[in-house]
Amino acid sequence: MPEGDAPSFVGDVASAMLEVLFTQSPVGLILLDPELRVVGFNTGTANMAGVRAEDILGRHVRDAYDLAEPDEVEAMARGVLDSGVPVRGRTPRTAR
Repeated sequence: MPEGDAPSFVGDVASAMLEVLFTQSPVGLILLDPELRVVGFNTGTANMAGVRAEDILGRHVRDAYDLAEPDEVEAMARGVLDSGVPVRGRTPRTAR
């Protein structure tokens, strides 16, 4: 592979992996921007939370989901932004 093709290959692989995660993963994934607005979520999240894209895209995570501990969720998300270290866990939600 020519040296100049490496970034394109890495980008293609990363794009393919993200597509699979956001279209086929049964685990809920939410993508937030630096202001903690929802910019994407996968089918697992939609199925678990019963949400529609038009209802939550662009909204702050506090407003988009029925969270039991919004301060905890926001602190967790800010910690990921500050450190760059991903967090795996459950988002506390209120009972419906």
